[in-house]
Order: sequence, then C-alpha cells, then structure tokens
Amino acid sequence: MTEASRAFNKLYEEVIGGEYKQPFLHGVEHMTQDHEGYILFKGKAVEHYSSPWINSLDARNSLLKIQQQCLFLESKGITPDSMNIVWRWKYDNEFGEYQKAKLDDLITADNSKIEFSEITLNNNDSQIVTFFIPGNPHDTMIYNTDDYIDFMERHYDNGGKDFFIQSHTFSYGKGEEREAGEDEMKIILSCFDYLKGKDLLKAEAVSEYGSKGYSRFYEDDPELSQEQEELDEYDDEI
Repeated sequence: MTEASRAFNKLYEEVIGGEYKQPFLHGVEHMTQDHEGYILFKGKAVEHYSSPWINSLDARNSLLKIQQQCLFLESKGITPDSMNIVWRWKYDNEFGEYQKAKLDDLITADNSKIEFSEITLNNNDSQIVTFFIPGNPHDTMIYNTDDYIDFMERHYDNGGKDFFIQSHTFSYGKGEEREAGEDEMKIILSCFDYLKGKDLLKAEAVSEYGSKGYSRFYEDDPELSQEQEELDEYDDEI
C-alpha cells in the first residue's frame, strides 16, 4: 500500500468514526475555510478569500491579522462575524492599543528594543504584497524568504519585468537592541499601521533593490510623464 493510500484510509476512518477535525487554514489556530471560500473563526464565517490567492502566503498574513482581530473581539465578549470584522469594523485605535500592550509585555520582559523590517514587493505589473521579517535584512536574505519565493512563483509571468523591492527597517522599545521574535512579529503584523500612525516606531534604514517601472494602477508614481497625466485627465473627463 502506498503512502497516499494509507493517508486516505486514515482520513476515511477518522471521518466514519466521527474523529475527523478540519485542519486550520495555513496552520493559523481557529481559522478554517469552507468549500465556497468563506473564512471561518471557530466555525463562524468572518471573511471570504478568492482562489487561488487563498493559498498564498500573502493570504496567510491577512489571515493572521483577522485571527488577532477575532481574538480581540472575543476578549470584549463579542462574537466575531463578517459584519463586525469586515463591514462594520470600528476598533482600529482600541485594537491597536490592545496589541501594543501585548507587544510591550514581550519586550519589557528582557528590557529590549526590537528591530524588524517592512518588505514591499512590486512585480511592476499591478501586483504588490507587503510582509514583515526580523532585523535589517540584505537583499539575499529577502530573496530567500518564503514570502518572496511565493510571490515570485505566483507572478513570474509579468512580461519580463524585474521585481522592485523596498525594505524599511524600524525599531520599537528601549534598551538593548535585538531582532524581533516570532511572537512579536505576529503582533507587529496586526498593529504596524497603528504603531506607525502614532509615531511609536523609529525609522532606521531604507533599502531598494531592482527597478520600479510605471503602472497606471499607481497614481502617486512620481515618474508619471506628461503624456500619462494627459491620459488620466482624459479618462476623468469621460
């Protein structure tokens, strides 16, 4: 019997015996999906992801943030659902403070300052993803991340354009500097915008790799030519 056959038989026995438990989506605790692409937190629909993006690491990062939002609502005695997570989410500041408090507990335990980087990947063909990694990485370290490899594999067919990478390094806290740990990175993922918006992060370094081409998907591109501006104005008139 092959390994695949044994795995199938085991799955069949678990289902028949009522012992089967659906695995967590991307390994994120409490998060599963149904056959229509709805994202469930403890069995309750809270979001919907499209396929095949749902299988990407970009989706996993989004899922981690939603998980944290759901746990936050539970701490307030509120049952998470698609209304209060997506359509009527109104807790940006309160959630940010809640996550900041958890982050502070981690870094004050050893009186440290953590360093991490926000990495933005742009395939120069309207696809952009952002993720976070510990420390201040050089280009080879970024190329070797699972997030970069996943993005490259999903968008390799971009007309031969080079990928453009930006790395913004930040530090948070006081004391001896160290790279952010795994638990800290999960929290940063969910409250980075809050920390940055409150000027609680110290910008340490900016690095760029590759080259950025023009795309009309990005209206704030500083290299927008006069001809392209005229095209945009014409579109507005229409």
